[in-house]
Amino acid sequence: MKNLKNPFNADCMDVSTIGERGQIVIPKNIREKMKMKTGDKFLFLFHDQTVMLAPISSFKVLAEHFQKSLKEIDKLIKKESK
Repeated sequence: MKNLKNPFNADCMDVSTIGERGQIVIPKNIREKMKMKTGDKFLFLFHDQTVMLAPISSFKVLAEHFQKSLKEIDKLIKKESK
């Protein structure tokens, strides 16, 4: 959909429709921007009537970051408790 007003200041915004089998086509401009390809895995999050979709790979990177951060926090806690 061209010239869709973007109240969220999103990088890319478009519209899609759910098909008979519950499938949603991710618009081409978004697939290209995210470099999505056949076989990519995604995580769906549902909260307060909102569905969020993110590549599994981004959650893996986030989890690795949190693991490193938690190790650093643990070191600080141990150092402070001495």
